[in-house]
Amino acid sequence: MSFVYAEKWNGTLSIHCDTKLSIDSLAEASFSHEQKDLIRKLGIVKTTIICPEIGISFAGNNTFLASKLFSQLYEAKSFTTQDVIDMAFSIHSSGNTDDIEFIISSCEDGVLSLHCIKEGCIQRDCQLAWIGSPIAHREFQELRLKNNSGKASDRTSTAFLEIVQGCSDDSVGGFHITAGYNALSKTMGYQECKTFQNSKPQVVQVG
Repeated sequence: MSFVYAEKWNGTLSIHCDTKLSIDSLAEASFSHEQKDLIRKLGIVKTTIICPEIGISFAGNNTFLASKLFSQLYEAKSFTTQDVIDMAFSIHSSGNTDDIEFIISSCEDGVLSLHCIKEGCIQRDCQLAWIGSPIAHREFQELRLKNNSGKASDRTSTAFLEIVQGCSDDSVGGFHITAGYNALSKTMGYQECKTFQNSKPQVVQVG
């Protein structure tokens, strides 16, 4: 199902996502043999910067529906943040609402905004938002609240990295990718960082 968490604080905006992706039999036809091997090995980034002002994050039981949104935006050529929200909500609400969920982040007209599309509704101008695995979110918040030292953004990054490296939901994993607002260029982009990432063994008790 994946896990994405985003927050907006004091003129900054950060989006954290994992990269793990399971390819089901319906999705296999969409990829070449080489692409499938790479996806199984590396996954895909769940946050896409579609233009300097707008980013789209996605999660759910059928994340391949995200490609439908990207296709519609490609055909539209020109769009606003509101256009992206409308298209994303239409795709989200067209089937089971846990098939695909979105977080739309933007810095359009110098205004930072987060909009969350899940559970059949649009949550507008959020301070924080999450989509995907409720299990991963619960364990992430426990880790984040347990460590109350240092900057809030550092606690978020550390907790998210731990969740990606191993949590109770095995649909979450791969690499920890961070995107957000770059104050120097005043655009959305991917954030540079150096980390050592190693998957943790998972022990499931009998019963």
